[in-house]
Amino acid sequence: MTRYEKRLAATIDATRKRHGLCTLRLVPGLMRSAGKHSLQMAVKGYFAHSSANGASFLTRVKSFMATPSRRARTSSGRSPE
Repeated sequence: MTRYEKRLAATIDATRKRHGLCTLRLVPGLMRSAGKHSLQMAVKGYFAHSSANGASFLTRVKSFMATPSRRARTSSGRSPE
């Protein structure tokens, strides 16, 4: 995380705490997915939850959240042994 992202998360958490809410749980895979999607939208000049290739939000996020064994299973079409 950049220094800016850390400060932003701390500011949001402070506000959430004042309102009796739990702190944010930052998920690296979700952050990578969001960053790549934001860049894609900026470069291609669009704004949407789905990807430029039509992939859904859920499909995109799952691709960044996959475990190494899941990536192996997905790319090979079968479970690793």
